[in-house]
Amino acid sequence: MSRNKKPGRGTDQFENYVEHPRFGRKPILTGINPTPGQPGIYFHWRTNDAARVPNTAVPANWNEQRATYSHISFYFDERRVCRDCDRPFLFFAAEQKHWYEVLKFPLDANCVRCPECRREIQQLRVCRERYEELVKAPNRSLEEQVDLIDCLLTLIDAELFSRKQLPHVRQLLNQLSDRDEAQSRVRKFRKMLSILEERLGEGI
Repeated sequence: MSRNKKPGRGTDQFENYVEHPRFGRKPILTGINPTPGQPGIYFHWRTNDAARVPNTAVPANWNEQRATYSHISFYFDERRVCRDCDRPFLFFAAEQKHWYEVLKFPLDANCVRCPECRREIQQLRVCRERYEELVKAPNRSLEEQVDLIDCLLTLIDAELFSRKQLPHVRQLLNQLSDRDEAQSRVRKFRKMLSILEERLGEGI
């Protein structure tokens, strides 16, 4: 999943951060900057001064957090590096508040992937669910057969399925070869299949 992009140098330290679809890529300044050690001030035990962006704090609602051995009184925009693509991104304070107070994620839940990699994983999950649905369907329609091939190629390309599935894709394509209305998509899929066969070293 790596995109081979590294943080560059520039006047804006956040210009190369992965953009969040809702919050952007730059910190959201609130002017709130509590310091640890004050009564009733508790930061997430996983963060440190280097990760927290000053003046981005958002007050937390303890009553909405799932019970744990400690609570958090403020969220900060936090600097992170994506586990998958190695690019920097911000885990926004507003996003944390949504995670821990609306979605009720445990405070131990950690954001380790950038928004783009998280979205890619979600799309692949949907693709896998669609594949499981289609592969069990009897008497698939043309569109369902096309969707099945598309799902298979996507999952093989993402290396969630092994190259051993490539002959199955070719078999499904051969079943479509006599259907005129599918020819443009068959050509597209055959090209994708050839690319995957070459990349994965599978000559069929």
